[in-house]
Amino acid sequence: VDKLLHQWTAEYENGKSVIIPMNWRGFNDVMDAWSRKSTNHDVPERCLRLLRARQRLAKYNKNLCPLPSQYTKLINMLLKQGRLEDADELLIAWIQDYNNNGNSVPEPHMFAFRMVMNAWSESEHESAPERCIRLLKEMEHLVEHSNGAIRAEPRAYSLVMKAFCNRGRMAEAEEILFGWCHEGNNDRRITQ
Repeated sequence: VDKLLHQWTAEYENGKSVIIPMNWRGFNDVMDAWSRKSTNHDVPERCLRLLRARQRLAKYNKNLCPLPSQYTKLINMLLKQGRLEDADELLIAWIQDYNNNGNSVPEPHMFAFRMVMNAWSESEHESAPERCIRLLKEMEHLVEHSNGAIRAEPRAYSLVMKAFCNRGRMAEAEEILFGWCHEGNNDRRITQ
């Protein structure tokens, strides 16, 4: 089915008529099948390939724009496989794709930020606090430029604190926390 869907995608992109109308269901069904019924280590790569094909096709047909849930499902798959850096890279790529191709890429879901930030805060990586801050800044940038269409994920701020505290860096956590308090509850921006 995966191979057939890719064949149809290539034909559709080349302007050929396709046997069935290209819509989102085919992509969803194949991604769901890969994620639920396969134990292959390359399932995230296969799903990412489908996601990228869907992004390309969305330039021609808005009905094919990937859903935020497909990105979060893929991020979750990577996290379950212990591939935190890959999940982080996918989230950053999603943000960049959205900023560059807003019509063919859905707005990044705040839950995805929370999933990756939580994984960083619980990881053994020494750079986890900085990774959480970078993601928090990306989240705040999206919120700031959404004209009120999206809201920040409140738990993200506590995950930054958790990342610092889990590494014994309480003084830095306290400094950031007081910075947020000084700026006011309605505008908690990272200043580092």
